[in-house]
Amino acid sequence: MGLSLLAPILFSYGLTYVSNPIYRIFGFLCHQIPERSFWILENPVAVCARCIGIYAGLMSGALLLPLVEHLFGDRPVRARWIFLALLPMGIDWSLTHFEIWANTGASRFITGLLLGIICGLTITQSLIALRTTRERDIPRS
Repeated sequence: MGLSLLAPILFSYGLTYVSNPIYRIFGFLCHQIPERSFWILENPVAVCARCIGIYAGLMSGALLLPLVEHLFGDRPVRARWIFLALLPMGIDWSLTHFEIWANTGASRFITGLLLGIICGLTITQSLIALRTTRERDIPRS
């Protein structure tokens, strides 16, 4: 996420030999439509608002796991939560696609953030469970 935010800053200062590869790399992950991106120093961020939301959510979900486990116990985040988190994104996209309303950078960011948080919680929880399982299964000498 930091690199995607750094790219427009580097570009603004004429460091295109660093910023252009960053934009190119993120181009494999995101459509990079400038109208759907946030801007820094009059240059678009290397990914769209929804992708920034997803990246911020992934990081936030990983950091929020201890709080979530404290509040709700260490029950695993179920896969259905990922599908439920996709629902607002689908609604946001559908309403725009059928010209009922035009989504905004904020709506794209928020729907991406929601999905990212749930995925961040799920991934982090799964990695911890995998590590715990592996440590338990490794024979001690």
